[in-house]
Amino acid sequence: MSRRASTGSVTGRSSRVNRIMGSLRFTTNVLENERTPADTFLPRAWTVSYYDRQSGALTRSSTTFATWGWVGQVFVPATLEVVSAATIRTR
Repeated sequence: MSRRASTGSVTGRSSRVNRIMGSLRFTTNVLENERTPADTFLPRAWTVSYYDRQSGALTRSSTTFATWGWVGQVFVPATLEVVSAATIRTR
């Protein structure tokens, strides 16, 4: 597999994207969507988990919660709340 690769799947309105970049592998999972008046979907909550590509160990994870608002004719994030956790290595 190349140093950069991407795969994904969509089930109902949930989605998962797996990516590889250099020594990292990460997975983005959309946990909740919001239907817009334009009948499209915006993510309200998603998690990104990062793994060491060689060992497969989880190195960090973050979950983002978003609300959306109109600016002109486009949706933009009105609020973002991010909760993160990471592995801390000591000597």
